[in-house]
Amino acid sequence: MKIPSWPAWLPYPISLLRGFGLTYAFTSTVKGQFPVQSAEDLAAILIGGWIWVAILFSWLHWFSVFAANLLLTHLPQKPSLDNFRQRLTAWSNTKQAHWKEGLNAFIISFVTSIFVVCVVFSVVPAPSRQEAYNNDSYELRQFMIHVRFTLILIGMAIVSAYFYQYDLWARQRKAAKQERQLQNSSAPAAKQKRRCIIRV
Repeated sequence: MKIPSWPAWLPYPISLLRGFGLTYAFTSTVKGQFPVQSAEDLAAILIGGWIWVAILFSWLHWFSVFAANLLLTHLPQKPSLDNFRQRLTAWSNTKQAHWKEGLNAFIISFVTSIFVVCVVFSVVPAPSRQEAYNNDSYELRQFMIHVRFTLILIGMAIVSAYFYQYDLWARQRKAAKQERQLQNSSAPAAKQKRRCIIRV
């Protein structure tokens, strides 16, 4: 459901929330395993992080759908709550399968982490361990690593939010298309019914 007067270039709050949540879940899992000793260990940590966010977001999607349906069932019939009920119903109608939400989280975390890490590492230099040892610049190395990780957090959150916004737009367009097709298929039957009434 579109938000009136919302800037077209800015992701909706739900997309921002999902992007920040995905970033926090992934980076908090991966960061706790550092430092690593080999590239094989790094690959295993990243794969574990991607699988973890897929499982987590599948469960969160199931829980949110369950909570929304429960709320719609017990929501009082008050005019002041009609707008909220319509928004909740619109979201519920555009929901997707739980495993698809997990798959989205896996793909988005994979693409954004690889892309953002490559960009940050190419833009923000940091001395290697050997260089830091030779030049006595260990504190500089630690500071630059901290800067890199902060930029990775921000970059992943922003890019993930736009990915989720695109996914939301795609599902809204699909729902609107299905609704138009349903209306078009029911229109001839209604027209035929009116003709029969006129003839009678």
